[in-house]
Amino acid sequence: RDEKSQESDENNNLTHDVVDSFPRECKLSIQHLKESAKQSKWDEKIISVFKLCHRSEPRSKINVDSLKSNVSPSALTHQDAPNLSLRSSMPLKVGYMESTPLLPVRAVRANAFKIPMMSEPPSHIRKPRPNPNLNSQLIAADDRGRLIISECNSVLFCTAIPPVNVRDFPRTSSAPHLSRSQINILGTDRVRFEILGMLICAENYRHMLVWGETNASVVIISKNFDSFDKIIDLNLKLSPSECEGEYLLKCEWIPESELMFVAVCGTVVHVFDLKRAESNSCKATTHFALAYDDVLIRSAVMIGSLARDTNTEGKVNGTRTKLAILLDNGRLHFIDLRIDEEGDLEDQGENFIECGAGLSFPSAGICRYGGCSPMGKGSTISSLGEGVLLTYLNQCNLLLYQCVSSCCVAMVLDSDGSICGTFEFLPSLTSSNELMG
Repeated sequence: RDEKSQESDENNNLTHDVVDSFPRECKLSIQHLKESAKQSKWDEKIISVFKLCHRSEPRSKINVDSLKSNVSPSALTHQDAPNLSLRSSMPLKVGYMESTPLLPVRAVRANAFKIPMMSEPPSHIRKPRPNPNLNSQLIAADDRGRLIISECNSVLFCTAIPPVNVRDFPRTSSAPHLSRSQINILGTDRVRFEILGMLICAENYRHMLVWGETNASVVIISKNFDSFDKIIDLNLKLSPSECEGEYLLKCEWIPESELMFVAVCGTVVHVFDLKRAESNSCKATTHFALAYDDVLIRSAVMIGSLARDTNTEGKVNGTRTKLAILLDNGRLHFIDLRIDEEGDLEDQGENFIECGAGLSFPSAGICRYGGCSPMGKGSTISSLGEGVLLTYLNQCNLLLYQCVSSCCVAMVLDSDGSICGTFEFLPSLTSSNELMG
């Protein structure tokens, strides 16, 4: 039996023990949960999914995996999401909201965690590296709400129940902030470098990427979620003292994989496969290097799993995805990544990225700078200035593109990961009237 089945059995046994030992408390808790669910109306969507599953399959043949996919955030959103390609070239309107749409129900005191802000890179070098705070990810969470919080080179393992339990809680902005002692800390552990980012694998919550300025590791989290069982160091071969492009931007898991991930550096993208790890160390299996040394990578983001190829029998042939990279000159490039049915990357070894003119994208309706006129219908462009940041919004399949002193552009992607439309997501300048009403 695999490890997940054993863990599931342990959780079921624990649940039965709790119910047998505290039947009255469990019954009251369930009743309270049902009442809270009805008041907040979040239960309506879950019940509709269960009803749909019962209608389509007999009770004895319900596919649990299918049910889990139906209630995933992306599945629930896409069912009712508008076709964003229809609003291409139409700027998103920004306005002041009279009501308060979001109100924090829990807050933690500023001194509860020891999270340092990274210093900005020196500006005297020819091409200063990006501000590390732009790509920092100092808090990681799994779908169960468990948190991992970075404190320099150590991490805290926390359960999210005390911070997010909002029953019978006064929902006002003046509610008391939580102290460190009120946060349920399960354990601590550390790595050998100062942490800039962490990312838990969506396919296996015990696998997590941890990276710093020039170092990175994959850590295997213990079953009790309170320490690291194993630390696998990544061989990045970075020497920041020798070259200004030798820095690590971020690491990211390849969609639908618990073993493969990318490490994005200033001039190269490395692809790693944990199946090749030896003696708690792992070397990259594939490299995508910039063909010219006069540009640097400023940001990169993995686009979700794309439409797949099928064979003659209708079976899916592996996984397809894309890595979008943004250069310091504001130009975009997409790297195609294909994983075959054996779980191996199709392209191995050294590959080069021909920078050239970059990828052109539609620019109709976009105001390049504050006060200028929108670009005309049918216009295209390959850069809006000095590149700053790329972000992918998975649930609405949007790629956000940001350059210095320019508007934020939302790029609408199709099922193949290609840009099929754009619109102005946020203007380069926002007036005080729009912000304050």
